[in-house]
Amino acid sequence: ESFLINLQNNLVKNQILRNTHKNIIIPIHGLPQWLTGHAEEGYPPLDYVQWKDVVNNMVLYFKSVNINPEVNLYYEIGNEPDLQEFWKSDTADYLEFYKQTAEAIKQADPNAKVGGAGVNQWNGKNINTELINYAKINNIPLDFISWHNYQTIEKIGLAKTTYDNSLNSVGYTTKPEFVITEWNGPTTALRASNLNPVLTADSFLGFYLYGIDKQTFYTWEDEVNETSPDLRYYGLITQSGNIRPLYYVYKVFDQISRTSQGVNISINGAERKVISKKANDCYDILLWSIETEKEPVTKELSFNKNIISATGISVKDTFETKQISISENKINFTLKSNEFNAIEICLE
Repeated sequence: ESFLINLQNNLVKNQILRNTHKNIIIPIHGLPQWLTGHAEEGYPPLDYVQWKDVVNNMVLYFKSVNINPEVNLYYEIGNEPDLQEFWKSDTADYLEFYKQTAEAIKQADPNAKVGGAGVNQWNGKNINTELINYAKINNIPLDFISWHNYQTIEKIGLAKTTYDNSLNSVGYTTKPEFVITEWNGPTTALRASNLNPVLTADSFLGFYLYGIDKQTFYTWEDEVNETSPDLRYYGLITQSGNIRPLYYVYKVFDQISRTSQGVNISINGAERKVISKKANDCYDILLWSIETEKEPVTKELSFNKNIISATGISVKDTFETKQISISENKINFTLKSNEFNAIEICLE
């Protein structure tokens, strides 16, 4: 009965996802004991014929419920196989697992996207580098490379450099997509602090600067209730539906990704400024800094036309409406340390 309830709930969620998103990532990891002979996860299947039959049926199921031709299904093979907790075998076994799984997916649905390895960080050569080489040499499908980022904007740049160098070294002409399938603040303490909104904004800036093709935040909803001391996976909302300040930062960047007609980025020390042009001579202005706490300062921004309207929000400890004064072609407002600001202006 519980299995049927879970299946029904998943079908409902699947319908919601297909109605609102064009790309759905389906992770494949944690095989059951009857396939691996081990009670704990982290082992490859004992019988690849049996495993490929399982994969075939799984892919055909998702293909059958995905009736919207605009929705792309991405199958991520593996979850942090560079960590003993999630992959207890060696790299060679992972590469064989990837090969067998990717081939079975493509056989069941040639239009599906396959990739991996979903490594924990990417600070240099690791299983992702081995996967790139292995797939190229053995002509195995590799539509995307995935990894998890719980570090700073600089680490995103390092991963991009490693990605480019790895692909170039083995002669990829068409590059697999560069995908982050998990990301959040760097540490438990920071994820639970008022720094997380500006750290999140920094991550989005890194995605843009270094050409991340797709990203998925981890996690939308807390994995534990609000009374638990375990806040390792600090969500955008709580299990009881309370919205965290971080949610509004995510929402702003999501809206910009859908409406922007061009972006200008300025980084001046700890201060970041993003100006995104929209329709009808309107602009989104994002401003934040990551620095030691100090007294608030007054900021003035001027434009080449008079301003019709200016509204905004600020996010730090809480979500607040931003107080902005307008004087012809200028706006003035207060900027606090480690505060995320989003202002929309429209010009005459």
